Amino acid sequence: MSQDSDYSISMLAKLQKLDLQLDENRRELESIPRELAIQDSEAERSAEELREFEDRLQEVLDRQKAAAETKQEAIALLADYKTKLTTLKTNEEYRAMLRQIEHGEARIDELDSRSIELMYSEDEARELHSEASKRHERALERASRRREILKQRASELQSVIEELEERRAELASATSVRLVRKYEQLRSAGKSEAVVGLLNGNCGGCLTVVPAQNAVEIKNGVTYICPICGRYIVWTEDSSFARKS
Repeated sequence: MSQDSDYSISMLAKLQKLDLQLDENRRELESIPRELAIQDSEAERSAEELREFEDRLQEVLDRQKAAAETKQEAIALLADYKTKLTTLKTNEEYRAMLRQIEHGEARIDELDSRSIELMYSEDEARELHSEASKRHERALERASRRREILKQRASELQSVIEELEERRAELASATSVRLVRKYEQLRSAGKSEAVVGLLNGNCGGCLTVVPAQNAVEIKNGVTYICPICGRYIVWTEDSSFARKS
């Protein structure tokens, strides 16, 4: 049984309420850098996708350039063949040159078909690149808005935390040093709630059964320390005695 006054335990309960609020706000504040990292990661993935489509478009343009240069070389070679055709003296040389000319013309036709295919490929690549660019712009806009919201929220949380810390310091200084020390030991041991209610005749922290006589005393305002977890058990608006079987 605790000899601490109801007033002291009441102060401790208020301190606990502030600490629970601080815990919640600090957890949210600590999560914001992770949220910001997620936004940066999503923006980078969008940028990577855009770079892939830029590379794909550039590859098509490079192939077009190479095909155009090859065609110009083929046209120049064909012109050279036709010039030489008038200088040949034997039928065999003449027929051989005609075959070369025929082959050159076929090659140019092939390159023309290839150029048309590459034009379609360019149109497709430009469309995909345009769509990726729009997605990237939207992603950047979303990320920017989200970052601003998160930064604003971080500022708000920091202000709330500073205010709660000031109130906590004032309350702690007005509470029994012994109680505050025991309370903080419980919190350090992972018991975020050092003051709990009597629930169905059990400790609201570890659910240890409280003897009926002690439960009645708790109902009458006497503070009880759980022999198992060390928490302070008080009567709250949610408290109740053990259920009858």
